Amino acid sequence: MGNYQWLQEYGNIEIDYLALDVSDHSPVLLHCTLVVTSRPKPYKLFKTVLDHPKYAEIVTNTWPQRYNGTWMYQLNCKLKNLKEQAEGSQHSSSILY
Repeated sequence: MGNYQWLQEYGNIEIDYLALDVSDHSPVLLHCTLVVTSRPKPYKLFKTVLDHPKYAEIVTNTWPQRYNGTWMYQLNCKLKNLKEQAEGSQHSSSILY
């Protein structure tokens, strides 16, 4: 029931065939769940952030922290921490906003 594209969109499908009642047709209940593929948001770095006077200080203080894991995981942690530090300073100097 359905084609490949339909199965890709609605991956989890259940069908319940109900008992005959008044009609000679058997009711069918179709339960389907959309397959949701979420992707992480890319890290965006704007030139205005690079030009901010406190940017170099935040990077210098944040980047040397060490993390356990693969190099890609470590890079992700460093970028995430850098973003949090830059957002944390938004109240005083507005680096990201």
